[in-house]
Amino acid sequence: MTKDPGPELNKFLVRYNHPLKLRWDFLILIFSIWNCFSLPVDIAFNPLIFDTLGNIVFNHMIDICFAFDILFHFRTTITDDSTGTEITDPKQIAIKYIKNKFLIDLIATIPFDSLFSDLTTREVTG
Repeated sequence: MTKDPGPELNKFLVRYNHPLKLRWDFLILIFSIWNCFSLPVDIAFNPLIFDTLGNIVFNHMIDICFAFDILFHFRTTITDDSTGTEITDPKQIAIKYIKNKFLIDLIATIPFDSLFSDLTTREVTG
């Protein structure tokens, strides 16, 4: 007996329950938890260890991963809430993502700490 693979996929789509997609989501979760702890500590105490090249590169890599995650959401199948069937049409996937989570993901991806670092590090000259 063979397992039904479901509807035919566009070659650039990934199933929402694919093992690699689940690992990617776990990585994004770990990066989100890191940001939840590191950003408040950095803002409140500005420890020198956060100014090292390694930490700066790591944080930029996290920002890049979050941006890629937005792109991946446009190419990941979803399930229809009412029927439970898998939606594989890229246009329907994009419309649903834009209507629901896109704005939140976009705002969360913008590296405000890098954009506004000039404002917080300027010294008052008199």
